Amino acid sequence: MIDYKLAKELKDAGFPQEGTLKAMGIHNDGALKFHPEPCEMPQLSELIEACGDRFLIRLEETFAEGGGTHWWAKARWKDHDTWIEAINGSTPEIAVAKLWLELNKKK
Repeated sequence: MIDYKLAKELKDAGFPQEGTLKAMGIHNDGALKFHPEPCEMPQLSELIEACGDRFLIRLEETFAEGGGTHWWAKARWKDHDTWIEAINGSTPEIAVAKLWLELNKKK
């Protein structure tokens, strides 16, 4: 699952907000914190779908030396072999959310 900060980045960049699961956030002490501006908390499948059918999405899991894992998401246009730079995250959702942000950057 992604955190509120990333969910807010997605919303601000134009990620669709039709879903029902909204980000609430959590305090460091574990108490639930309600944010004044709810944001969609998309599932992995929603994030991949939102990247669009123009792209082939690739996810790779790598293992870090200290025992953790990293996920890498990249996309390429369906009609040629140019890959968009790999984006990493600690979960597949975070990696693909960051990829969506990269694909939808306002130039």
